[in-house]
Amino acid sequence: MATSVASDNPVPASAADDAWDPFVMSPSGPTHLRHSPFDGHLLALSPGASAGQIKRAMEAHLRDTERRMEEAGKLGTALVQQQRELTEKLREVERLQSEAELDPDLRQRLLEIEKEYNEVARDSARALLPKQRIPSNESQGSPFAADGKTGRVCIPSCPVSWGPGLI
Repeated sequence: MATSVASDNPVPASAADDAWDPFVMSPSGPTHLRHSPFDGHLLALSPGASAGQIKRAMEAHLRDTERRMEEAGKLGTALVQQQRELTEKLREVERLQSEAELDPDLRQRLLEIEKEYNEVARDSARALLPKQRIPSNESQGSPFAADGKTGRVCIPSCPVSWGPGLI
């Protein structure tokens, strides 16, 4: 014997309650559902609805709700990760901004230190690196110059016999 959970006689809303009740009244304008659509027709519990139909409808609704919860969880995880990245970038921007706002006196002192450093590096290079000397007879240029201007041709001082192996 099947028993009905809902009564056939609905309970009327109290006349004293003037507030809008979404379970009693239908909305006049478009509404955004924050939950999955649920087929209330299957759960109307009319005398013709079987327990199997009700069970299947509830299981389908439960599966849909679980799927939506998984999607919401993934979205939440992605939003938390994005929030962490944005917070990290904000800290980096604040750090860069604080570095950019140097006192003019400090900036001038840094420029002076940089000039002194460059002078010391130049003097060290002059003192430690040997000078490149050009022999006086090659002052007009090298015969192997890449620019095509050859000063003189190098001629070997020993007798050379030109043979098929040397060409």
